[in-house]
Amino acid sequence: MGKICVGCGKQVKSILAPYVDGNFYLCDDCHKIYKEKVQAYGFREMPRTWEFSVEEMREVLSENGVPILERHKQAQDEKQGQAQNRKEIGRQGKVCCVCGEKDCSGGEFLQDGYRLCERCASNYAMTVAGAEVSAEFFASHSQEFFKEELSKCYNPHPHISFNFKTQKIYLKNTLSKKNYKVVNFSDLIGYSAETKEDIATADKRLFRTLDADFRFNGTTIHFHIDDSPSMNKHQEFDKVLNYFGRIQDSSNSLNSSEKPVSVSSTKDRVKPFQFSCPKCGGTNCTPIVETSTSGKDFSAGKGCCGFALLGPIGILCGSCGKGKQTKSTTYWMCPNCGNKFQK
Repeated sequence: MGKICVGCGKQVKSILAPYVDGNFYLCDDCHKIYKEKVQAYGFREMPRTWEFSVEEMREVLSENGVPILERHKQAQDEKQGQAQNRKEIGRQGKVCCVCGEKDCSGGEFLQDGYRLCERCASNYAMTVAGAEVSAEFFASHSQEFFKEELSKCYNPHPHISFNFKTQKIYLKNTLSKKNYKVVNFSDLIGYSAETKEDIATADKRLFRTLDADFRFNGTTIHFHIDDSPSMNKHQEFDKVLNYFGRIQDSSNSLNSSEKPVSVSSTKDRVKPFQFSCPKCGGTNCTPIVETSTSGKDFSAGKGCCGFALLGPIGILCGSCGKGKQTKSTTYWMCPNCGNKFQK
């Protein structure tokens, strides 16, 4: 029977003629018409001729081929969209879909192929669900569900998380997954921050400490972190301090009939740092005062000679001269690099 052109019914002699279905092909003339119609319709990618049936190809080559081209274009767009989604999920599946953490080892797989890191999975289980959550539960919910549930959950430090949606704090010990405590914002007794010298460094760099106490099952538990220069945790410290401040602000907005959380303000214990370090650009610089002395104190020799010549009044000669002078100079000390400067 040979090769038959779908459009004109002629014999197709070219061995490279585009295939349609069975023994049906497109001759050069009909193939040219096909390409013009497809290109004019705005396909992103030229569809293959074998993607059309014989009847569909004949419609395309006629004046009634618009519905056929529309269906194929929609199918192509859906296919390309699905491929793009799979590519995006594959890329996002390597990081946590909530916090962006790249290490998802120990985390959970979600319904739509995305993942939660171990910290976000624990945050949901502890501060939202209030108990352990199974892997099957995570696998039956999508990323949008967990993004909404953890939309106001923040992880400023490996040992603590704040969930402002449920008003719970998740206190953790990274050395043991089972060693954790969950407290309410209202369980916060108070917190305070101090600036100290790091005796472990040669120049005794300044660092800050933060301590907080919580009520927990009839007892008091203590939370402590610092931003020691050797640990390089300044940003984490600032964030934790900021979230404790937000809890204090929210407690101040309670009704007068409700008892607010008693929080000791850091303004009373840590002087606000207002200057940035010219060396490293770090903030939270603290003022220090250096005192120097010059001149001499009372002269015993002059005092004796004055007593011999002038009597008791001559003792005042021992105080003659420039005398001792004290000078105080205020500097700013950067806790990040230890640089000392004047504003």
